[in-house]
Amino acid sequence: MRTVGGREVDLPSFAFAAERDPLDRRTLEAIAVGVSTRDYARSLDELPEGEAERSVSKRAVSRRFVALSRRQLIEWLSRPLGDLGVRVVLIDGIVLGDHTVLLALGIGVAQDG
Repeated sequence: MRTVGGREVDLPSFAFAAERDPLDRRTLEAIAVGVSTRDYARSLDELPEGEAERSVSKRAVSRRFVALSRRQLIEWLSRPLGDLGVRVVLIDGIVLGDHTVLLALGIGVAQDG
């Protein structure tokens, strides 16, 4: 919040930061580059003395990653595709145990930037 003319005004940057846990981005990046949930805590910077680690157990990291992945997937799936200029869609899949993993790759026209 910021005071302008005696009134409090919401700052978009503050609202953006306040709604996010700083570990979210770090967790996604770590898992994406291959850090296992078991080794996640070792990949973090050391905390100042007297501070206790939180949410770094294998289970907590896994839950965080699943929640963040789900949120990102919902965002991607709800985007309209009409403006992407996709000309070709390649779809393939693989069966892993009792799950089928599908991948769809859209090939579009290069847009002048």
